[in-house]
Amino acid sequence: MYMYLRKCFAASALLGALYALYPSICSAAEFRVTPIAIIFSRGARTDIVNVINTGDEELRVRISASEWMQDESGKDRYEETGDLIFFPRFMVVGKKETRVIRVGVKRPSSERERTYRLFVEEVPVEKERAGTTVVLNIRFGIPVFVKPVREVVKGELEDIEVQGGVFKAVVRNSGNVHFVIRSVGIYGEDMLGERVFDRELGGWYLLNGVSRQYSVSIPADICRRLKVMRVSVSTDRFSLDGRLDVDKSMCSP
Repeated sequence: MYMYLRKCFAASALLGALYALYPSICSAAEFRVTPIAIIFSRGARTDIVNVINTGDEELRVRISASEWMQDESGKDRYEETGDLIFFPRFMVVGKKETRVIRVGVKRPSSERERTYRLFVEEVPVEKERAGTTVVLNIRFGIPVFVKPVREVVKGELEDIEVQGGVFKAVVRNSGNVHFVIRSVGIYGEDMLGERVFDRELGGWYLLNGVSRQYSVSIPADICRRLKVMRVSVSTDRFSLDGRLDVDKSMCSP
């Protein structure tokens, strides 16, 4: 598996607003990196990352590393770290060429998984261009996981409620390693058991010891019909399911 980005973006939902203003939106090069994640199991201390220039222009990249954490709401945070050793810190990759970044970890496995990001960032080369052009420099953040001595994979659903017409539920990682939340399905049924509310939310990594709240507003007319709310969490390691009995008082502001 690999990460890949085309040299010039077509107009899309993501870049539509920019594209309307700037007719040419390009990155400086075409490249991919592999693997898309590094996992240091117990006893493993080194690995490599391949930077593959698939374009016809020279590629310049800088490499950096950060400790990867998440705050109380599950939002990613990064801090400088000396735990990872990597070389080189800057490289030039010729057209159709592959070069290697060597990565190592200083600290051995501990009781909890440690998490980092190795950033591989394109350094655009300034060139004369006709018209107005926005040049995007691309940065890949490769997850780096240092596994604990003994893995405990565990997650919980907590604080399921409907308050003021808003459904809320908390997913907590109570283990000592990360997992990936693939989707969170939120469903409501009336007194006949018919599904009258259906939403699916996207997920992301949830690091060990971190909780993330998911919430969704329920239209007032539907909320008053609800008898039961259900939530189903799909992860890459397990599934979680929960339910809540609903009454009309929960729908009032």
